Amino acid sequence: MKAVNERLEQAQAQISKYIDPNITDKIFKGEFSAELSHRRTKLTTFFSDIKGFTEFSDASDPEDVARLLNEYLGEMAKIVRAHGETIPQFTGDSVFAIFGAPDSKGERGDDWLVSNGRGDATTDETAQGEMVERWHPVSL
Repeated sequence: MKAVNERLEQAQAQISKYIDPNITDKIFKGEFSAELSHRRTKLTTFFSDIKGFTEFSDASDPEDVARLLNEYLGEMAKIVRAHGETIPQFTGDSVFAIFGAPDSKGERGDDWLVSNGRGDATTDETAQGEMVERWHPVSL
């Protein structure tokens, strides 16, 4: 039984590299069914990118660009996923997140998360400030 559980955890970890971890977690917990269905719901979408990224990437070494992207996208993913929200797509330096799916905090709750620091403004602002300090010497 222990070996089966370990294989399931490994499978979940691998699938989570390609599908949002909040979704794979619900699949493995049995909270989603495989049947095709739909439901009408209001969602809040969030788009974010790095100001001046094109100029930065044109003037920088590929290693610096990759390091900045990995850090920025990783931090954004942590913030969004910490609140149980979904990231369906990263494109270049941009993040597209959906608040209210798979679980909603109510229309006003999802909107509030996006417009007011995504729920934990102190932590988010601290992380943002630390990233800006680290990237400033890279001339961003």
